Amino acid sequence: MAKYSIGQIVQLNSGGPKMTIVNVLEEENIPQVWKYAFSRLKAENPNGKVWYQTQWFEGNELKKNVFLEEVLSIYQE
Repeated sequence: MAKYSIGQIVQLNSGGPKMTIVNVLEEENIPQVWKYAFSRLKAENPNGKVWYQTQWFEGNELKKNVFLEEVLSIYQE
C-alpha cells in the first residue's frame, strides 16, 4: 500500500525542491502505458514496491521524475 497520495507535497530525504506527487505506481495497478517504464525501474531496483511520479518547477521550467517511496518524505517548511 502506498504511503503517499496524489497531490501531496514531498521532498527527497536528502533535500532539494518541494515536489508534487502526480502518480502512484504500484506493481499491481500499473496502467498499460507505464508497463515498459515500470519494468525498467524494477530492473534497476527489484526490491522497490511503490514508486511516485513527481513534478516541480525549476524557475519557469516544469521538471518530472520518478522516485522510490523510501527516498521521499513529506515536505517540511
